[in-house]
Amino acid sequence: MKNRLTHILILLSVLTWLPAQSRAQKEEEYSQAKLRVEWAKVDILLDSATMYLDAKPQESFDFIERALEISILGNDRLNEARCYIMMGKVSYNLQQYDVAASYYQKAAMRLDKRNDDLAGKVYLLLGQAYEKGEKYTESIDYY
Repeated sequence: MKNRLTHILILLSVLTWLPAQSRAQKEEEYSQAKLRVEWAKVDILLDSATMYLDAKPQESFDFIERALEISILGNDRLNEARCYIMMGKVSYNLQQYDVAASYYQKAAMRLDKRNDDLAGKVYLLLGQAYEKGEKYTESIDYY
């Protein structure tokens, strides 16, 4: 009888633990799915910004700002960097080279060791912005 009671208590504890575990798993799965949707939104917004980069820079900038907002709220530093790079490109195309350089610097600060390729591109863009802005001493540091 005592052994049977122990088995029943163990079974009850397992049964009450399982729904909590599956609820936590479902919440985690939902959170991951939501994050993937947000990443997709950022990609779409940045693709749209690229399409309007030359023809309609203000619209391009509007798409980038929305993508940046999503990235910041999601604590997604890589996409934040991508947004700042695009903002730099818009500013560069508008011949606002100092502004472009500041956006490229913001992008560089958000990248880590896993993003060495992108960081290299950012530093090249930074050097180009300084060169076009006739800040040759600064541009040499990034070439």
